[in-house]
Amino acid sequence: MHRFLIEPGWRAGDEIQIRGEELKHLRQVLRVRVGDHIAVIDGSGEEHVAELLSSDRLVAVAHRLSTSVPDVEPKNEITLLQGIPKSDKMDYIVQKAVELGVARIVPVRSEHVVNWESGDMAGKTERWNRIAREAVKQCRRTRIPEVTGPVSLQAAVQAHHGDLGILLYENERKKDLKALLKWYTMSQHHRLSILVGPEGGISPAEAEYLAMCGFVSVTLGNRILRTETASLVALAIITHALGDM
Repeated sequence: MHRFLIEPGWRAGDEIQIRGEELKHLRQVLRVRVGDHIAVIDGSGEEHVAELLSSDRLVAVAHRLSTSVPDVEPKNEITLLQGIPKSDKMDYIVQKAVELGVARIVPVRSEHVVNWESGDMAGKTERWNRIAREAVKQCRRTRIPEVTGPVSLQAAVQAHHGDLGILLYENERKKDLKALLKWYTMSQHHRLSILVGPEGGISPAEAEYLAMCGFVSVTLGNRILRTETASLVALAIITHALGDM
């Protein structure tokens, strides 16, 4: 059954409307026909099964047949604070982080971020959110993680209101992520943030600042991983340790 994302205002009672890019996908790519059943999500955590009643170039209308709350969303809220990497690596990180269950992705302009053009901020953010939405459909999630616009390191720290802030830091030698998670209580809902630097890593001054702000620095081991690898390895370890994988 094909899945479609809608805005909350596109559903009134049992009537569901599909517009914009999702309508184009329904009509031109998937060629869904009147009478076909589709799955619809609006980011609320619910999934609606509906029957397509009509479709034209402006709007498709479907009738809701049933609603369920699939057990697919993580119980813990994880925010990825990601130092902006070069090229299109952020596209890959966004896609895989959504698959791994993050609640929010915050691109961070840290000291070692290179080749960043602030004038293209809106376009990049729009593309990252589009990638996130496509990943939600692919992995059958029912909530849509937000990808914010790029922010400074200080702004990213100020936006962190979780129970625990974690910094992946290549100069950390004592504390590793798995050891940290062993004492981290897993019996209740948690909100945590994990900060990963760009290709050049986090500078000593930034690491000191983050420590002052309460972030705990950890290592993933003796090998230095690429930023796109480190982010996803860390997220996989965290979601597994917290029982969300």
